Amino acid sequence: MAARRFRANIAVVTPMHQRSLALALPLVALFGLAFAACSAEPPRATPSRSLGPGERWVPVASWWKDGQKLLCAGGGLIGDIRLHGAPDDPRLVWIVWPDDHRTDLGWPVGYSARFTPALELLDGSGRVIAHGGTLVTGGCTTADPQVWSIELATDPPPSS
Repeated sequence: MAARRFRANIAVVTPMHQRSLALALPLVALFGLAFAACSAEPPRATPSRSLGPGERWVPVASWWKDGQKLLCAGGGLIGDIRLHGAPDDPRLVWIVWPDDHRTDLGWPVGYSARFTPALELLDGSGRVIAHGGTLVTGGCTTADPQVWSIELATDPPPSS
């Protein structure tokens, strides 16, 4: 048998290219880790707690589209965008923009809402994290472009 010959392509790396590579490699590694972390199986909708009196599960955000996990980089929102809700609405909680249009919301597994009679939003551990009228400071769309995931302003502590 005749031996095959391989030809190596050698690239010349100049000092300028070395600096560019030194800056780019950590970014490539960071993005690689971020996307690897996003490739896990989708979580099952199994809340780790039971609902309390008057609580209802809020709709869970879907972060999977065409078998791929979506990444939310988040974006800051400017304006008086507030949390609203009603116990007789199938989505329970939504936001209203300054022009009065509504956007539906999706939440992590285990989040719930209760109305006592005002809206209270509870996190996965059952702690109240927001109320009706809480300011929304950021957000992004989920797998359903009509449903958003949001960041909430921290409510100021009650005055004594």
